Amino acid sequence: KGETVNLNFKHAMHKLVVKVTYEGDFTGVNTDDVSIKPVGMNASAAINVQRGIVTPGEATDTDGDYAARTLTSNSCSFILAPQKLTTGAEWLQFSIPDVATLVYKVPANYQNASGTSTALTELSSGQILTLNMKIKRDAATQKTEVELATGEISAWGTQGSINDELTIPAN
Repeated sequence: KGETVNLNFKHAMHKLVVKVTYEGDFTGVNTDDVSIKPVGMNASAAINVQRGIVTPGEATDTDGDYAARTLTSNSCSFILAPQKLTTGAEWLQFSIPDVATLVYKVPANYQNASGTSTALTELSSGQILTLNMKIKRDAATQKTEVELATGEISAWGTQGSINDELTIPAN
């Protein structure tokens, strides 16, 4: 009573942003209908709210997949449970109507924007991972594939702060 209460906020979840560019002959393909969904991902993590500690979960066969998102301006994002990643495990499913359904697997490493190769072992709490993906189509063979151009991990941005008082009336 009468004391200031400091309410700190920290993102417990992970934000995954996927941006797509196209290379090759996509004539007649409606790229506005391309969707992406994370597959084989864990939907939960252990969070100790009092200490602000998040223990990443591990995906199992019983975990459900997240819902697909249609690309808007060639980009979409997902709020995911922090979790460990396994190299080579199915990770992102790209659905291109009337062309193909492509599955992108967790890479062992990714090249970040500064050109450094970095191991990808988990989706961390409070972090944002931006993947710049390229969907390529060979006109002669009609083969379509997806590859990672670059990735970048950073802290989830802050919106600012509010300094105010909350008065709780006495009973």
